[in-house]
Amino acid sequence: MENTDMAISKKLEIIYHNGQPDGIRSIRRHLSTMTTYVIPRPLLSEAKKLTGINRPGIYYLISENDDNKIAQIYIGQTRNGVSRLDDHNRSKDFWNKAIMFLADSKTFSLDMISGLEKFAIMKAQESKRYKVENSVVPKYEIDEYDLVAVEEIYDEIQFIMATQGYKMDDA
Repeated sequence: MENTDMAISKKLEIIYHNGQPDGIRSIRRHLSTMTTYVIPRPLLSEAKKLTGINRPGIYYLISENDDNKIAQIYIGQTRNGVSRLDDHNRSKDFWNKAIMFLADSKTFSLDMISGLEKFAIMKAQESKRYKVENSVVPKYEIDEYDLVAVEEIYDEIQFIMATQGYKMDDA
């Protein structure tokens, strides 16, 4: 019989790349296939020097208000990691931090990334917690077998966002 009282413990490793708690950090959960990068916008060029930061995945551009709550959010996908943020650095003004969830090796197919992006946008819009800058939800059909993996990855994204002080679920 399953013991539902016992929550499973999770172990995270966090690297504070310049030794500052609010600087660039990378976060990895034990045995995960994904690394999270938290990149304050002024440190974008510095972030490009990290190894592994050019892998595929999805990202959130966020604008925080004064009490570190998300005021605005934009969700996108990237095939080449941090270099995707250059466009947004030029064309989108609202954000002050990027949080990237990048796959190790070839864990995410492009289908998975598209599915994850769509799922994350839908979840953000449903939450009604903040202004979602995405005007278009990608037209993408998620295969029922991929959906299970997408939901699992999204759960991990939600968990890691929460450890950084960002609630992603319903207001």
